[in-house]
Amino acid sequence: MTSRRRVQVTELLRSENTEVEEERVESTLAPKKDGLQEILQMADDLRVRTIKGVIEILTPIQAVHFLIAAAEMHLRLHDWGKKGDWARRIHH
Repeated sequence: MTSRRRVQVTELLRSENTEVEEERVESTLAPKKDGLQEILQMADDLRVRTIKGVIEILTPIQAVHFLIAAAEMHLRLHDWGKKGDWARRIHH
């Protein structure tokens, strides 16, 4: 996506959501959808392979502690992201 097109999409997302604007955003992103889904699938596969690789070299108790820590980190990052989204909505 060109810089100009990104700016247009960003401006559309920041303005009031109307059906016309949503259609423009969808039409801009639609051609990229398959590629983005493929990238997300590749990232998920890499995460799973990485976790399996780490667990293979740990003792069972270390693996449990690792998985607990990974889950806690995931949840905290998720909460942090939600708080950031909320703060941005309030200030815009």
